[in-house]
Amino acid sequence: MLSITLDRANRHIVDQERRLAANKQRAFWPSYLFHTTHITNAVEIVGGGALNCRNQIAGFHDVANQGALAAYEASHDYARLYFRPKNGFHMRTEGIKCLNDPYRLQNQMSIPVCFVFRLADVLCREDACFSSGNVQRSHDFKTGNDSFDELDFDAIYHDSWTDQFNRQHIHDCRMAEVSVRDKLKLEHGLQAILFRTSWDLETFRFYIAEKGIACPHRLGIEQIHGSLFMSEGLYITDLNFSDDRVQMSFHFPLRNVPPDKTYDVCVVQQYAGGSAKLDKPIVLDKPSLSIKNFRPEADSVWTIFLEKELAFRAKMQHAKSELFG
Repeated sequence: MLSITLDRANRHIVDQERRLAANKQRAFWPSYLFHTTHITNAVEIVGGGALNCRNQIAGFHDVANQGALAAYEASHDYARLYFRPKNGFHMRTEGIKCLNDPYRLQNQMSIPVCFVFRLADVLCREDACFSSGNVQRSHDFKTGNDSFDELDFDAIYHDSWTDQFNRQHIHDCRMAEVSVRDKLKLEHGLQAILFRTSWDLETFRFYIAEKGIACPHRLGIEQIHGSLFMSEGLYITDLNFSDDRVQMSFHFPLRNVPPDKTYDVCVVQQYAGGSAKLDKPIVLDKPSLSIKNFRPEADSVWTIFLEKELAFRAKMQHAKSELFG
């Protein structure tokens, strides 16, 4: 028996997209399901051709709340997606949090990658189920049209301020998910793999090329800011390599910024026959930083860490001048 019927899934899409049509950030959410993970995990997912349950994965970059995971171990047998992006899980894990941030976790989703699946293709499976909220708390997976009718999609898709009266309910509903037993093959519903910036995308392309992984899936960049990613942490918005100089522009964190605006910056250039490195705390009181004295080697591989977290790894196009030839 299907988790819900195709007719019910299509009616959900029509009804909810009509309700959300005026909001560009959310208007497309009802057609899709979302799984956001760290870039190195995304590479392994593409390489394996499937989104696997936790019990079938070893040695991955784990950003989950371990206490919450232990509360309901049955969920570890399911590949899990959310009805919406940007929920409490992403608030805690997405982006680079500063070294002085009291909420900084041991593992961070420093470069988030969003797998977007077609809702009907996943939800209308015999091995799928869903929850009305945070399943780690409720311990309750549901199936059937009647149970689906009970889900509060006003709260699930809610994306504005809460108050003391609705906060707990809305925060719980935002964690509502769709789960598939054991694993979900990417060929069974993947619409696209999406990134915050072109630099995140280039990092992904570098990693899959380095591992010899073919990626036949559609790749893209978030078109409407704030529609897929929280974008509240530290990340790179622009990069340029010219002569012996690297220039970086940043999106600075919205919370718990270092009081003296000093950030840990590490830039490593690897080229044929050697390497160059800058690794030190730097005051970033402007949205961009220029670093000199690298080698003008066009085929260099660059790795950048901000606050000791991966921010970029790939090659950059090199602009030459008459001085460097």
